[in-house]
Amino acid sequence: MSLPSRLPAILQAVMQGQPQALADSHYPQWHLAPVNGLLNDPNGFCQVAGRYHLFYQWNPLACDHTYKCWGHWSSADLLHWRHEPIALMPDEEYDRNGCYSGSAVEFEGALTLCYTGNVKFPDGGRTAWQCLATENADGTFRKLGPVLPLPEGYTGHVRDPKVWRQDGRWYMVLGAQDVQQRGKVLLFTASDLREWRLVGEIAGHDVNGLANAGYMWECPDLFPLADTHLLICCPQGWPAKRSAFSIPIRRCGWQAASTPNAGSSTTARCTSWTADLSSTRRRPCRPMMAAACWSAGWASPTGTRCISPPARRAGSIR
Repeated sequence: MSLPSRLPAILQAVMQGQPQALADSHYPQWHLAPVNGLLNDPNGFCQVAGRYHLFYQWNPLACDHTYKCWGHWSSADLLHWRHEPIALMPDEEYDRNGCYSGSAVEFEGALTLCYTGNVKFPDGGRTAWQCLATENADGTFRKLGPVLPLPEGYTGHVRDPKVWRQDGRWYMVLGAQDVQQRGKVLLFTASDLREWRLVGEIAGHDVNGLANAGYMWECPDLFPLADTHLLICCPQGWPAKRSAFSIPIRRCGWQAASTPNAGSSTTARCTSWTADLSSTRRRPCRPMMAAACWSAGWASPTGTRCISPPARRAGSIR
């Protein structure tokens, strides 16, 4: 059952926010940003039919996490971007509390979004559905509904599907929390995007000798590099550490050198020492690989000690 649309309120908020954003000297000129509301994780960074697409978590109605949509930009050259129609809004029962992060692939000739539908209950419980949506001819998206319910043995914190095709099969990694509230990364496989089979846990607490690894691993990405595979994700609840700037670390990106099979050996190391840069999303490309990350804004507790917008210095952009 579809929920009442909030599109009129969103359009009004964008119309009110756009003049203010464009007149603001601090509004980013190179980095992508919406004209109003909350920007969160980048999603679905891909290239289809010669055009780049970058989606993003967006609450256009407030600077909080109460209403998670998917915004959408596209570009022909990764430099000049245009705003596209909103890709996803939480307007179905299976995603009523937010269209959470995910990825995008080309499937059956169409740009297809793989995302998490978040559902919260009055008693404080929650569940999650892994869902699909496919692009229409006019650039909007049609939801196909859930394709994977909550796997047994895990809490409602299962989200952020990263999907790719390899050797004639589809694969998906999901960030997860098990019922003992331990962070995990799950690997699934399928012959198409509709019927998924759990292969197993490939990283996280008590996997391959990694202990005390936090309570939830989110935004995973598994990809080949040279003769190995790298897993990049954002562990929540990792033991507290501090950077050279004495900034408390809330998230950091970890690499797990492995093959895409459950039970293979892994070694982990921190690749990002900042509280305000997370949720990396890659776009596979040869001979290079591009990635987009989310960075916190002015309201972040760490202020600008770690991240600042580009500024012109000595005739160049820094």
